[in-house]
Amino acid sequence: NTRDVTERAQAERSLAEAKGRLEAIQEAASDAIYLMNADGIIVSLNSRAATMMGRAREEVVGRHFNDFSPADFKAERERQFQRVIDGNTVRVRSTMHRPDGATVDFEATSYRVEWGGEQFCCSTVRDVSDETRAQRRLAAQHAVTRVLAEARTLAEATPLIVKAICESLEWEAGAVWSVARPADVLRCAEF
Repeated sequence: NTRDVTERAQAERSLAEAKGRLEAIQEAASDAIYLMNADGIIVSLNSRAATMMGRAREEVVGRHFNDFSPADFKAERERQFQRVIDGNTVRVRSTMHRPDGATVDFEATSYRVEWGGEQFCCSTVRDVSDETRAQRRLAAQHAVTRVLAEARTLAEATPLIVKAICESLEWEAGAVWSVARPADVLRCAEF
């Protein structure tokens, strides 16, 4: 009996140490990490994932991953999840809408992991919002440069510049204002 208890206590200590190391690695990761069971229920996530989602961990763990998907993406996300459970690695680039109204552009890689006879989906998610903004700004710069190179006059170029900037940066509207002399007032030159 003494030997059984000692071996068991040692095994429990080893298991607790391994769990602690795994949690430390997960928390140290610069990417968000989610783990879902085969039913799509989120069983764990690191603090980076909670921060990216703009939610507390307690709000997320135990809920279905698709509870946080926009309605028009739910079917596609279900298909992607099933592909992962079937053994495929799935890479996705999309946008997440947080409860505070902010949006996060992200890139996720999801893959199947197995242990204890169960299958799980592990997703690592990287915030690519800064990269996306930089790409849009660069596209706007190129579009404006092209318009200026092809236009004969500034008056001809102005509406095309506004359109190019709005399209590149995904803006709903844009305007160019100029100072009207000698009254020193702003006037909308193009909308």
